[in-house]
Amino acid sequence: MANVGTSLPEARAMWERNYARGDNVLAWPCEDLVMALGRYARPSPGSRALEIGFGAGNNLRHLVRLFREVHGCEVSPSALSRAQSALDLPAGRLQLFDGYALPYPDESFDCIVCWHVTEYLEPDRMEEFFTGVLRVLKPGGRLFCTFVTSLDNRAADGEPLGPNRYATAATNTTQARVPINAYDHPDQFRHLLKGYQMVCEGRSYIDVGRALDCFLVVADREGAPPV
Repeated sequence: MANVGTSLPEARAMWERNYARGDNVLAWPCEDLVMALGRYARPSPGSRALEIGFGAGNNLRHLVRLFREVHGCEVSPSALSRAQSALDLPAGRLQLFDGYALPYPDESFDCIVCWHVTEYLEPDRMEEFFTGVLRVLKPGGRLFCTFVTSLDNRAADGEPLGPNRYATAATNTTQARVPINAYDHPDQFRHLLKGYQMVCEGRSYIDVGRALDCFLVVADREGAPPV
């Protein structure tokens, strides 16, 4: 079997190479996210939003139109540099992080977007990640999140590694085979959403020369809605 990395560390190295070279840099927001936000975002005059794993900032371009204050955290320094150059955001709004420990105080945000991120997390740290997301989301705040399906080309064309785990096929931009998480049914990841009230479940499909097929989840942190 070809070399297979260890999920987030290997994915971080892959995305750093890609963003440093300018590979796979999208200039527009994901259409399915725009539609979901349009229906479920509930922006208010004082609302604050966070995108976890913002890449080159394509989704941030849309978030800044909806929310008074937008923040983002990212594992790739090159992605952060590209996003900072493309977006006119105040200093400190975009930060680097390790992929798990969100660098924000408790109950900081009314809306959190986590789009095409969870597939790269290490399985034994998924609950840690979602506990952190719950911590920084205000009671009643809303989470927009995707989970890759097993029909996604990265899983369907890859090699099974175990339950809900696949090694992606090596490409000219990914010399190592990156392990990802992918699911046949939402029941396989619902346990990660403890503390949330489900608002909507659907599918997100993007064709970028390959099929990116995900379960789409919109969920509220349990508790009183933000004031």
